[in-house]
Amino acid sequence: MENYQRTIKKDLLYLYGILYKSKGSSLLDKKVVNRLKYTPKEIERVLELGNNDVGSNGNSKPKKETTTSQISNIDQLRSFYYSDLKQLYDHLTDEKIKKEILNSISLDELKRLCAIISNVPISNNTTKMEIVDRLQYYYSQESRANALRERI
Repeated sequence: MENYQRTIKKDLLYLYGILYKSKGSSLLDKKVVNRLKYTPKEIERVLELGNNDVGSNGNSKPKKETTTSQISNIDQLRSFYYSDLKQLYDHLTDEKIKKEILNSISLDELKRLCAIISNVPISNNTTKMEIVDRLQYYYSQESRANALRERI
């Protein structure tokens, strides 16, 4: 996941650099030009600090970001499922770790992730584990279908 974040930071820095170079161009909106007050080097230094956010009092505080906020398609969801959620079904995984995994993701985030693979609405009474079960069922059936395709 950290490699993914680093790629995003590099892409953002690259895009900012392009915009900064074309700052004097009449193609950019005046509001955008007013936002380009930092040099790309300054932006690079800030991005290297990690996920810290400077509060209004000047102290840095950790930015609260869910681990699933970047997931927007089935491929990213598959990667997240196999790297994190699949551990919930491993009998060798400690119960404490399973509980930490479930507590790290909100019910609303799990509902959003489930909506990526299914258009069926999830009721308000559904638990986190029931949603994870749906994801597990989806990916187990997907791997089964892929195995059948390979045999044909």
